[in-house]
Amino acid sequence: MNNEKIVTKMRSDVQRFGWHCLSVRPRDGETGSDFTYTIGLSETFGHPEIMIFGLDNSVSHAILSECVELIRNGATFRTDVEYPDIVGGNYKVVFKAVRKDCLPEYFGAAVRFYNEQDFRGLVMFWPDKQYCYPWQEQGSTAQREALDIVE
Repeated sequence: MNNEKIVTKMRSDVQRFGWHCLSVRPRDGETGSDFTYTIGLSETFGHPEIMIFGLDNSVSHAILSECVELIRNGATFRTDVEYPDIVGGNYKVVFKAVRKDCLPEYFGAAVRFYNEQDFRGLVMFWPDKQYCYPWQEQGSTAQREALDIVE
C-alpha cells in the first residue's frame, strides 16, 4: 500500500472511529521490538498519541482500545502517574512522553497523517511479574528499548 492510500485509510478510521491503530514489526534481519500506536487521538480528543512496545498487535490493540474509551469518557493520561485498570492482573501502568526528535522514526505514519502539525506521543509502561518497571534496576528488560525514546 502506498503512502497516499495509507493516509486515506488512517483518515477514514479517524473520521469513523476517532482513531487508527498501527502495528510495526522490525523487518527481517532488523533488531528491535514490535510496537503499536494510535493515530488521531490528538486530532479527535486533543490527547497525545499512545504507543505500546513488546506485545502482540492484537493485545496492544485491545489495550489501546481501552485507553481510547477512557479518553472518550474524559480521561487524560499524564506522564509519571500510575494508572490502574488499564491492563489486567492488578498491574498499574505509567506513561512517559516521547522525545520530539524520536517522533519521525517511531510515529512515522502519524507524522504523515498530521502533515507537519505538532502532536505529542506517550509510551505506556507496565511492571513485570514482580511489579518492577523497566527503569528500575531489577525490572524486566522487555520494554527497555522504549526507554531510549522517552524524556
